[in-house]
Amino acid sequence: MDEDLAFRLATAGVITMDDLAEMAVDELLEIDAIDPDKAASLIMKAREPWFADAEVQSDA
Repeated sequence: MDEDLAFRLATAGVITMDDLAEMAVDELLEIDAIDPDKAASLIMKAREPWFADAEVQSDA
């Protein structure tokens, strides 16, 4: 993610990493005309902490 995209997302109300993680690709594409693969990649990157937390809980 570059600074310009971060600004455009923030302008649309996507402020935190969780805001981005909760989005679907279609929702992200409505905000910005980026490549669908890039949109999916950004969303999955934002979701990584969710999966890490789930792994820690299942190991406990």
